[in-house]
Amino acid sequence: MFNFEKFRRVKNFLAILPIFLTAFVWVFSGWPRIWQNPPLPPEVQEAWADTTGQVYPTLGETVSENPWSDNSWATPTSIYSDDAATANVTPATFDTDDQTYVLKATGFDFSAIPDNSTINGVTVRLNAWYRTGKGSGSVDLCQLLDTSKAKVGTNNCSTAVPLTTTDTTIITKGSASDLWGNALTAAWVKNANFGVAIGIIATAKNADVDVDYVTIEIDYTPPAETVGCSTEPAQTGFETLTVDSIFTATSTATTTMSCTYAAGCTLYVKDAGNTSNPGLYSAGAGDLINSSAATLSAGVEGYGIQAATTTAGTGVELLIDAAYKKTGDDVGALATTNQTLTSAASTFDSKETVVTFKAAISGVNKPGNYVDTITFECLGN
Repeated sequence: MFNFEKFRRVKNFLAILPIFLTAFVWVFSGWPRIWQNPPLPPEVQEAWADTTGQVYPTLGETVSENPWSDNSWATPTSIYSDDAATANVTPATFDTDDQTYVLKATGFDFSAIPDNSTINGVTVRLNAWYRTGKGSGSVDLCQLLDTSKAKVGTNNCSTAVPLTTTDTTIITKGSASDLWGNALTAAWVKNANFGVAIGIIATAKNADVDVDYVTIEIDYTPPAETVGCSTEPAQTGFETLTVDSIFTATSTATTTMSCTYAAGCTLYVKDAGNTSNPGLYSAGAGDLINSSAATLSAGVEGYGIQAATTTAGTGVELLIDAAYKKTGDDVGALATTNQTLTSAASTFDSKETVVTFKAAISGVNKPGNYVDTITFECLGN
């Protein structure tokens, strides 16, 4: 909470005008306590599961790795799309119990997965078959690759999956919750060397086998999106206000905000005023020093704010709403509902919004104790 004391002298009376400013991640229910900076509620957090959908590889290689070392794949780069081109093994020497080389599919583009996401599961889909009248075969290797293209974790085809002669057959392994025996991370699956290793064993003499394409789909949970803000110092004040000058508060109010929302966050400002209209209000005197957008003049009642940002923090820059991007004696009007103060359209950390308070009084303002409560509220977009 930001407590703002102001002083003015009208008709030989000393008037004390406290203004209380609070910064919340969201608005508290009930009236905030005065002269105290209450702890903020927990930061807002949102998390949801998401999927990449099926992604094709951009690199296919044939590699001899025992025991998958009898016959090499022809055209291993033909696994990038669902088309007529295939990676295949067709030599007459590919006979019962012979195993193909390892067909390694890598170069998957998972850049859409946010950094530090939780990987929930991996699903691999393989379009493969054996040719009619050309022996038969089974998929006996389906295993993920690490960032050095080494096979790791569970071979989900350790129990061989028989192929058919139907060239539209899709073999699906894994699921939205299957990590294949690995502690997968976002950095791992986003690495260009991550992928899947495929191998086929001949189950009859002179087998001819084809693989048209391989896809990987990853289910993940993005990191929780958070926003937090705080306003300092606890109080400020004007010197004694008179009708012959425009006054600026002796210190500014600085709100520091951090945001991990992909769409960014917004800092809002709201004024209590007399509950109906914004401004500095004296219940005892029944008088309101109105807040309005204006160029302040000595002797003319007025009250408002100016906003600026600093170079502190990291990430995208905060944009100041035009209503408060003021200098000199120009001020923006406060309102009894949330008004956008600053905002950004992406993530940032420890960015600062600095608010300056300016006021002027007229000879008709009544002496008394004037109070205003201003709330700063930061929310994800």
